[in-house]
Amino acid sequence: MNKKYTQILLALLILLFSYTITQLFSMSDIYDRINNGIYDAVFRITKNGDKRTKSAGIVVINDLALNYMEEKYQYTWPWPRSVYGLMSDFLISKGAKAVVFDVVFNNPDYDREKLGMTGYGSDSYFKSVVDKTGKIVIALNIDDSYESHTIPDPITQETLLAIYNSENDENKQLIKDAYQFDDNYGFFTVNASFLNGDDENRKKLSMVINGSPYFYNPTQIISDYQLQNISKYNFLRFPYSVYAQNNPYMGFVENYTDRDGTIREYKPIVSINKRKIPSLALAAYVVSEKKMPQNLSLSKKGNFILKWYGPGGITTDSQGNQKTNTTFDYFSAHYIFDAAREEIIMKRKSKIPDSDIKDRVFFVGNISKALLDQKNTPFSAGGTAYPGVEIHATGFINMLYNDYMKIPNFYLEILLYLIPIFLVSLTGLKSQTFKVHIFFVLFVLFVILFMQFILFKNYNMICNTTYFMLLILFSIIFALSLNYIIVGKNRNLIKNALGMYISPALEREITASGKPLAITGESVIATAMFIDIAGFTTFSEKNTASKVVEILNVYLNVFSEYIMNKFGFVNKFLGDGLMALFGTITPLENHADLALDSAIECLNKTEELNPQFGLDIRIGINSGEMIKGNMGGAKRLEFTAIGDNVNLASRLEGANKFFGTKIILGENSYDSLKNSEHISNILFLGRFCVKGKAIPIRFYAYYNLEKEEKDRFSNFLDVYYNKDKAGFEKLMEYYKVNRFKPADIYIEHYLTEPDEFGMPIKFTEK
Repeated sequence: MNKKYTQILLALLILLFSYTITQLFSMSDIYDRINNGIYDAVFRITKNGDKRTKSAGIVVINDLALNYMEEKYQYTWPWPRSVYGLMSDFLISKGAKAVVFDVVFNNPDYDREKLGMTGYGSDSYFKSVVDKTGKIVIALNIDDSYESHTIPDPITQETLLAIYNSENDENKQLIKDAYQFDDNYGFFTVNASFLNGDDENRKKLSMVINGSPYFYNPTQIISDYQLQNISKYNFLRFPYSVYAQNNPYMGFVENYTDRDGTIREYKPIVSINKRKIPSLALAAYVVSEKKMPQNLSLSKKGNFILKWYGPGGITTDSQGNQKTNTTFDYFSAHYIFDAAREEIIMKRKSKIPDSDIKDRVFFVGNISKALLDQKNTPFSAGGTAYPGVEIHATGFINMLYNDYMKIPNFYLEILLYLIPIFLVSLTGLKSQTFKVHIFFVLFVLFVILFMQFILFKNYNMICNTTYFMLLILFSIIFALSLNYIIVGKNRNLIKNALGMYISPALEREITASGKPLAITGESVIATAMFIDIAGFTTFSEKNTASKVVEILNVYLNVFSEYIMNKFGFVNKFLGDGLMALFGTITPLENHADLALDSAIECLNKTEELNPQFGLDIRIGINSGEMIKGNMGGAKRLEFTAIGDNVNLASRLEGANKFFGTKIILGENSYDSLKNSEHISNILFLGRFCVKGKAIPIRFYAYYNLEKEEKDRFSNFLDVYYNKDKAGFEKLMEYYKVNRFKPADIYIEHYLTEPDEFGMPIKFTEK
């Protein structure tokens, strides 16, 4: 298969594996913790003031208010209900659209004899304000588990009789069995024998009482509202019956919490016994707007994701003065109560401007740590709890301004992620360096995360950031692992192939260095060596093609082995010869000696094979500066070395046929030799100009010659270059009898070019 399509297929497989593992991981608790942590952090990062929170105000029962009310009015906690009635009456008279109590009134108020206040009177006053204004939301509880306290106890005579008269005979008998009808105070309480009896009867009584339309009949706006995924609950716990009877505006206070105990979503409505029960926030919306919110949609859990506007709570100094800005405007309850007394009881103008109250919905709740209404939210990091009342206020603002957090279609979002993930996988497979791949990954991460941030901040869109990051993480792991396997396999192939040209030791040095080879054009001091098998053309004419190839491979294989053993690089095969380089791939201090060593071994092996095949070799060696690098076209490159010193090595190989020698070295190679044994077997041939060059260079031959003959030839060269004709002619007579081919060149030159006697000989052919 084409390499391009193979990589695409592998990238798609990586995509599939990454998606599968991410999908499995997304079902774990640790995924939820990571996802929630990112969600919370983004809210904290993007927190900013929002004018929309001005549509709500928080009347707080804090430590300052508790102390103030006790010191000035002797009102200990819990306060008289008349306090709430007076505050509510004041706020609504000043233009408040609703007053919402995040305070549950489960029991009747108690008598305060020292203050001359009765609990009945306090409840009655508060209830009268509730009925008069029609803008007060009372808190109730919902539950999925039955407890005996879900039976209203005590219950007013009026309410119980109304329920009794509306029920069938069976339920009437149940009510008779449960309550005492001879209470002198106008209340009924459940008798002890009933509470200790059949648990099923207690459950049934709870459903009869709590299910009575008289006891709680939500406004028609809520009853008619059609919404999918409304959560179903089993039981209600109403407030004290005085506040529950004929009250269409009640809301439950329970908040939905994630498994880590943090509130991130809001449950606006539930269904109990086919009745729709709103939350405090939804009830507040209905009271203030006289309609249900638009575009409200619920998750399968029956919630919507809250849009947070900032940290909750208020920070004050020891005198109760506010130290920091708050997300919502806070009003201490004692401040509102004093103003209410001023205007309603004393008929005097209070200090609170009407503009601070008009057209707002006020939520009344506890923020005192002693009253334990502190919740965990995305802004609770570092141990800072969030007042429960602000959560309902936040839900209300979300509904009021249609300002919900939205989740895009999961599969569409993931499909969009798969495109960059595919590219990440593909680059991971193709990348030759880790840095390039990581740079591309970081670029993709930045682009996607930046887009997600913009969608979050400007469009309330919560993207699956954790899912995306896991996808890209797993794709990186798979891609790099596969790349490592493929590259490792290719590396082994390359190493095996490389091993055919260079020595194992040199190959290990290259691969272990961890550095890229400088093969893009670099000047180095190295040695080039050319080998040619002499007489091979004649041999080829006398033998079959298969025989020729077989014998050629024998020689070239032997030569290659000797070269690689000396850290040489077999650069190329040239028909019946080869070119080798020493010190080009990695620097070699003794490159000239290594080249000569391998040349001598090749020569010895050739002499060993000569009786069998009748072949000989010529070797040229030259050292010096040369350029190594990749040479060729865009689609076909070859690593080699070029330069005058390389060309000269080739000329020296050819010059052997003029001198009858086997190995000729250029002057640079001779000058670079460090092995004294080599030097002792080197014969200086003289200074010559190779074809195409005007500057003469010194030729040296590896020649095993007796010292006497070596000295005689050296003297022969001296008389030649000193232009001593008499001395030259004397030695010439000796060499005519004792033929020595290096001397023959000078004799022939003297006889044919007498005018150039003593001058460097110029070769006119290669």
